[in-house]
Amino acid sequence: MLPGTCAMLLIGVRGPWWYLALAAPCSVAVASLTGLITTAVGASFGFVALAVVSVVLAGAAVVRRALRRRGRAAPGRVSRAPAVRTLPMLAGTAAIGAGLGVGVLTWLGGMGWSLRTYPQEHDMIYHLAVSSYVARTGVGAPWALAPTDVLSGSDTIFYPAGFHLLAGAVAQVTGDVVVSVNALALLLVGIGMPLAAACLTGALARANGCASDTAVGAAGVACVLMATLYRPGVQLAHDGGVLPNSVALALCTGVLAALVSWRRASRAVLVSAGLATAGAVIAHPSAVVTLGVTTGIYLIVDVVRRGRRDLLRAVRALAAPAALALLVALPTLLIGSRAVAATTSFDSETPDRPVAQAVGKALTFAYGGYLDPDSTRAQVSAAVLIVGGLLVLVATRRFLPLLAVVAGWFAIVVSYFTAPGRGAPGVITSFFYNSEPRVWSQLSLVGVPAGALGVAIAARWAARRLPHVGRRVVPWVTAGLLLLVLAAYLVGPGYGYARVNENAVASRFATPDFTRVNGDDEAAAAWLAGHVQSGERVLNSANDGSTVLYTEHGIPVVNLASLGSAAAPYTYRLLAGFRHYPTDPAIRRDLLDLRVAWLYVDSEAPPIGVGGAPSGWPGTDRLTVPRGFEDLTGLPGLTPVFRAGTVTVYRLDPVVVAGL
Repeated sequence: MLPGTCAMLLIGVRGPWWYLALAAPCSVAVASLTGLITTAVGASFGFVALAVVSVVLAGAAVVRRALRRRGRAAPGRVSRAPAVRTLPMLAGTAAIGAGLGVGVLTWLGGMGWSLRTYPQEHDMIYHLAVSSYVARTGVGAPWALAPTDVLSGSDTIFYPAGFHLLAGAVAQVTGDVVVSVNALALLLVGIGMPLAAACLTGALARANGCASDTAVGAAGVACVLMATLYRPGVQLAHDGGVLPNSVALALCTGVLAALVSWRRASRAVLVSAGLATAGAVIAHPSAVVTLGVTTGIYLIVDVVRRGRRDLLRAVRALAAPAALALLVALPTLLIGSRAVAATTSFDSETPDRPVAQAVGKALTFAYGGYLDPDSTRAQVSAAVLIVGGLLVLVATRRFLPLLAVVAGWFAIVVSYFTAPGRGAPGVITSFFYNSEPRVWSQLSLVGVPAGALGVAIAARWAARRLPHVGRRVVPWVTAGLLLLVLAAYLVGPGYGYARVNENAVASRFATPDFTRVNGDDEAAAAWLAGHVQSGERVLNSANDGSTVLYTEHGIPVVNLASLGSAAAPYTYRLLAGFRHYPTDPAIRRDLLDLRVAWLYVDSEAPPIGVGGAPSGWPGTDRLTVPRGFEDLTGLPGLTPVFRAGTVTVYRLDPVVVAGL
């Protein structure tokens, strides 16, 4: 996360917690700006460009700091905080370390202890392809990152590719896009999600007057809870490989840590929060809604308590960061605005549920989704800690703005469960594709910090009331109580939750429930790499492992998206009707215009839903092998030339096609 760190150094941020919270989203923002700059000057985006920008930012930061120090008197000796405060903080720090360790073990274990393990979800396959495109071409402009045709770079669609900019740059160093994407997923979600939750919790505690040891203790509780919860990170990976949205949620959590600290944070931190907000939006534009709803509710309640003067103070503090966020994210927002209608028009697959069931699902942190379709399993122990902590906050009447945020998202989630995608809350949920895991994840984002704060406050309350415990010993006893609670949780239900999460990740990586890319695909790709000539394309279905041709070897394929692209009708026209080329002149024209010389077919491609398919071309509820790739025997000019397991590669003679 070096680019973001260098930008924050230049802005003048001090304090390690802010770098932990904001370096990642700031890095995405810097990468996007670097992509715009390289496009403007005709240079190539990638690791070198990012390194140059980072060096320039770091150099400017050094010069700025040197100029600020010139003429100042040498600082006096800084007094150290008493050990009664600092040493108990180590307990909270240890808890944070434990939570991050759980996150690493969950994700790396699910990947089979290898970053080289191929993800099998269809969205993840696309993430690999886009990241590979960035690495191979050096394209960095947001309007050019997701072409339909990788050979010409034409027919681009909008795709939130902030993550892919970083992955593409890293791939230029590792030489392996799979390793790069998996490593960043581990860093930004497996580690980043619990770490951001810890930062947000600590920031909320300090913003509301808690002692530093209590703040760090609460941060440790939040980190452990978030690392063991199924949602957001693991479910979004399991139920669709929804990596950009998952990354954006983690980035948003870090950004919120700065925004809720608007009263006490320095101007430099708030300016960095503006840059980080842009980074989260660039990673996935739904961050606008996540941050907008959460920050809006929080600020309204926070400011209303103190009157109009406080409103003016909030405007002065946040106006410049908001303007910076808008300026940096503007290219992505302008391009993404074309996709708003399609995004918000998705129909929800969630059935209407009774209110009691909806409330129960939300309160018990049920698994749900493909892992638990009937929501018969729940993370009850985690829910007890979180809901219990929330009740403590209610009883003490503390953290009212945070409680209002939790209540707001709880109402939206329950409304979604009872009437998915309808009513006023449906306007908000539509920006999350009316997708249950995406909507439900918002509650975890704010519920975990709130619950953790309540647990920490309860521990401190108990420590003060234990007999023979003096005031100076209270922080130590509080830390001990929190460690006991977390130890009991981790060796008991928390361990079970982590195992479920690891197995869920493994079902998409190390031990997949279905397979898109395997040895057959790698063998076919290696064979084609020695036979495909410059300018030739391979007709394929991206629902199988054929995208490995481009990911691993740079061989141009016709389809990168599983259902084809609405921006290029030939993609799904060929998927639906390739076998009719002897009699269909439109199909023949597409094949000749694209210089399609090869056909790649996997007879056992996994089934996929067809919601959103352009023109409804599949003609069925589930897609495996496209109907245009069936019954190919005897077609003129089409000859099978390579087989590996279920994969067959055909040679298509363009001379024969042209003569039909």
